[in-house]
Amino acid sequence: MSKEKITEITDDDVEDLAFGCALLGTGGGGSVGGAASLIPDDIKGVSQVIYPENGDVANAIGAAIAWVSGHWQGVVQIDDGFNTAVASGRTMACNRAIEAG
Repeated sequence: MSKEKITEITDDDVEDLAFGCALLGTGGGGSVGGAASLIPDDIKGVSQVIYPENGDVANAIGAAIAWVSGHWQGVVQIDDGFNTAVASGRTMACNRAIEAG
């Protein structure tokens, strides 16, 4: 998402962002995602706003593969060892991902 597509962030939006940072007590991190370019460089109570390289496409891979991911959750015995149990779970998750397309 570019600044051309979304051209305005209001003072209320910036205040909400500052409140959220104060409420969460963020320990640091970058500003990423499509709308990150709209965040001003100075926010009350925030020492520095960081825009990581390629941050504008953060989560692009995760969003792209979300439709074909798979997970498996279950309780297993680990008589054959932890690694065998993990491999079995991985196989189940992969099969579900394949079924999802």
